[in-house]
Amino acid sequence: MNTGNFKGDQKAVAQTLSDLADAARKKDGGRACSQLLSKAIVDSFGRDCAKTMKDQFDDADTFKLDVKAIDVQGDRATARVSSDFNGTSRETTMNLVRESGGWRVDKL
Repeated sequence: MNTGNFKGDQKAVAQTLSDLADAARKKDGGRACSQLLSKAIVDSFGRDCAKTMKDQFDDADTFKLDVKAIDVQGDRATARVSSDFNGTSRETTMNLVRESGGWRVDKL
């Protein structure tokens, strides 16, 4: 994913989404839980967060995100993304929150 078209907070949001796609490709549920997902999501998965995310990532043969637009409002952001999950492309909005000094995905 190319994050070069964005600046400032928008670029940081795009980088978080790029990192999430990278973690998915590498089946790295631990990285997703420790660095990329909000506290609320991690807490909802409990101690099994890393395993739950790895299982989710295992279900995907391919995982690609293309960020179309990002809107930042204070400590919240929305990103309109096109995702390719096992060859099926769809457009969706992802919510992010500023936490722990960076942007975290707040809704999957």
